[in-house]
Parts: sequence; C-alpha cells; structure tokens
Amino acid sequence: MTEPWTIDEQNQLNGNRMTNPLVTIIMPAWNRARYIREALDSLLEDTWSPKEIIVVDDGSTDETAAIVNSFPQVRYIYQEHQGVSVARNTALENATGEYVTFLDSDDIWVPGRIAFSINFFEDNPELDYILAKQELFLEKGCVVPEGFRPSRFGNPEQSEGTPVLMARRACFDRIGKFNPLFRKCEDLEWVARASDEGLKMARIPLVAVKVRIHDRNTTYLDKTDHNSLVFKIIRDSIHRKKHE
Repeated sequence: MTEPWTIDEQNQLNGNRMTNPLVTIIMPAWNRARYIREALDSLLEDTWSPKEIIVVDDGSTDETAAIVNSFPQVRYIYQEHQGVSVARNTALENATGEYVTFLDSDDIWVPGRIAFSINFFEDNPELDYILAKQELFLEKGCVVPEGFRPSRFGNPEQSEGTPVLMARRACFDRIGKFNPLFRKCEDLEWVARASDEGLKMARIPLVAVKVRIHDRNTTYLDKTDHNSLVFKIIRDSIHRKKHE
C-alpha cells in the first residue's frame, strides 16, 4: 500500500500559505464500533489545521457513540436510522468548512491528503471538486465477497466515491446534497448531477484512502441491484440534459 505523507512533508505544504482554509471531514456511522476508532485515529494523524470532524451516528445500537465521544476533537451528532445519504446531509447542514471531504467509518485516512488537495485547488482555482485514488484491502479473517476481483486489492484505482471526494462547500449549495432515495450509489448520483450542472472536476494523483472490504460492508449487504441504480442515474442525467 502507498505510504502516508510524512509529518515534514505535510508541514512543508501547510506552511506554503499565510492561513489555511477550514476543511470539514464528514463521517457517517452505523454500528461501526469495531472499526471507527481506527478510522478516527488515522484522521487525527493528519497535521492539517484547522479541520472540523463531524460524525453522524445513523442510529447505532452498539458502542459507536461511546467511542466517538471519547474523541474531544470530534463533533458527534445522533439521528434515527435513515441511511448514509441522510447522514451525510445532516453533517453538511452543520458543516462550516470552506472545503468538504469524507471518510467512511470503516476506512483508513492517508495523512497529508488535505494539504495535497488544498494545494491542488489553489493551483487550479477554476476547479469545483476533485477525485483522488483509493486502495482496497481485505479485513483479516474475512472472505472475498462474491463477484469481487481479488486483483483489486493493494492497487491504486480511480473512484467516484465519497471516500476520494473533496469539494468546495459552495458545490452543495449549487446542486444540492445527496439524494436520500439512494442508500447505495449515492456518490455516483451526486457526481452525475455535478457533471450535468457543469461543475469543474479533476482527478489527482494521490491515494487518499484505504478502503476496508469486510463481511459488513453496506455495499455488499444491501441487495439493491447495482446495475438498476446506475441505469436510473444515467436515465435521470439524460432527462436533465433534455430539459436544459
């Protein structure tokens, strides 16, 4: 896996400007007591300042709340279980950062990601949002999900998912937040709307997150047909373009 940025490398990037913009990191969580401490620890290893970390607990019944509340640097918000899109939207309604990015509660943040991304935005002020790369790894003791290609593990890959997304906060004011009707592929649906609206995007050459594959991944537990959701996203995009 790609090594994280060193503290010296992060500080060098952080020191290139007079003041750093506030960055909000959003983490939805639902019964993630097994993983969320490691996720938050990885996030706090990033030396970027100032940063605002918001965890929205989507109705957990395990020890998620107690673990999150043991981190004084993290803002905790509880809501009844309504799905990941609503959880992210709740966080967006409470976010105060100029930039917004995301981490799922079972994944690992790569320190230095914010500094690299903010520098990229400042070098390319016309951009509205960026997409980085991800690396997948299999949780110890878990089997490879049915239909999953093992060759994907450990190899940097492109993604349109929220774990690799950073956007200017104004993007969500312009095109709206995540569609609550989508509990899966909600990130693809948002990127499709952003593209149709003409928001400017770039892919950056950085592995921003290590994505954990395990037997409780929502992606694999949710039996909603992936292809049918993608078809709906494409159909809605065509409809929007016809009515421009």
